[in-house]
Parts: sequence; structure tokens; C-alpha cells
Amino acid sequence: MTRTLGPISMIPRSSCGTERCRPSHPWKEATIIAYRILIVEDDAAIRESVAALLQLDGHHVETVDDGQAALNLLAGRSYDVILSDVRMPGMDGTELYRRIEQRWPHLAPRVVLVTADESAGFQAQYGGAPVPTLTKPYTVERLQEVIARVIAQGS
Repeated sequence: MTRTLGPISMIPRSSCGTERCRPSHPWKEATIIAYRILIVEDDAAIRESVAALLQLDGHHVETVDDGQAALNLLAGRSYDVILSDVRMPGMDGTELYRRIEQRWPHLAPRVVLVTADESAGFQAQYGGAPVPTLTKPYTVERLQEVIARVIAQGS
């Protein structure tokens, strides 16, 4: 499986004034844009492995194991993307989404619901658009694609 970088912008390295320091192909050098991502997942192995993958891409990642803990963090912080499992004990991902939509409507478009059930069919919508979902198991590339799409829609 090929790993690619997450969302990047092509920014050439600044020249140090000599030919030796200038990149011969400046478009090959890139700077990773680091996003703040919250992972809400009750399965510790999944939560930590997804966090590690996103941190390798340079993102700032925080993790919690349930919806209430996510709400507690959201009361004091904002995130560029919120990845939430749908099925969790206590407050599930759909209830978390609804509470985010009520308390912080500007964050609702940043929520991605993650599910192992392809037929879960969560039909919540924000501004006429369905809430993005990610079906387990998923590839690193698919995860990066969904994050990039959520970021692009928020721009």
C-alpha cells in the first residue's frame, strides 16, 4: 500500500542565495498543513492507531473515548476535523453530532462519522449536505481524502 502525505501546499523552500542551496525542482518540496483533529473512539487500539497515522502526517491530534469527553473538550477548544465512531457506549456518535449541531453549529460541518456498518445510513444533514461518513475498515488514503474534503468545505 502506498502512503501519501495529507493535505499539502506546494511552497518552495526559500533560497539561501547560492545555486547549491536552491532546489532544482521546487515543486517537489512541500509543507504539510497541520490540522487540529479530535478522534472520538471507544476502541483504544483503533483510536491510538488512527491518531498515530495522523500525527505522522503532522496533524495535532487529541483523542477521547466517548461523546461526553468530546463535548467537554469542545467546550474549551475548536477542531478542524472531528472523527467520531458511531457506535459507542453512553453517548453514541449520532447523539454527539446532534449536540455539536445545537451547541456549536459552526463545528457541525467538521464532523465525520465512522462506522463498521455499511447500512447504518445515518441521514443527518447540515445545510442540505449529508454528514460525511467513513466505513471501517478504511485505508490511510481514504482517511486523508475525507479529512481533505471536510477542510475544503470549511474554507
